[in-house]
Amino acid sequence: MRITNYGEWCSECSSWQSANPEFVPESIKDDRRKYLKDIVQPFRNGELSKEFVESNPKEAKRYASDKEISKAKYVWKDLPSWEHHYGKRS
Repeated sequence: MRITNYGEWCSECSSWQSANPEFVPESIKDDRRKYLKDIVQPFRNGELSKEFVESNPKEAKRYASDKEISKAKYVWKDLPSWEHHYGKRS
């Protein structure tokens, strides 16, 4: 395990373990799950979010062309409750 000021890399599970865990009350976590479609952002790592396009079709046209919208991908699958809002999709 490599430790830095920002956290540590776990070679066993191949993931980054944050040195500063987020402490959030359950009420905030519940609201994040409940309002996921309302708070999802249009882009993630420069890629257009299909979740955003589906939730806000008119707004999406402000951010991207029709061609880009047709190529949008599901980029927020790792969020809790994603499957609840969007179902099992690829």
